[in-house]
Amino acid sequence: MSSIPPYRDFVLPFLQILNDRELYTIDGIINNLVILFGLSEEDMKEMVKCGRQYTYKNRIINARTSLLRDGYIQYDGEKNILITDKGSQFLKSQTLLTDTRAQR
Repeated sequence: MSSIPPYRDFVLPFLQILNDRELYTIDGIINNLVILFGLSEEDMKEMVKCGRQYTYKNRIINARTSLLRDGYIQYDGEKNILITDKGSQFLKSQTLLTDTRAQR
């Protein structure tokens, strides 16, 4: 059984990384998420079933694709990924939900 989280678990941390409005490439975001999730060397060697991509990268790329499709992130015309205003608002709403649940 894989210890790598499903792609949905990468979505909010992905946005949180971008929320500082710095410039990040997908490789930079992947590196940050690997550290954040504490993925081991063994985790990072796991391949998807077809054997063409690492599982952790596949799941992070799927999170990126979902965020792009929903308009929460965009590319700057180069290789940098930016959070959109819509993405910032979504992140803020998720933070408020988490804070409200924690106060109960």
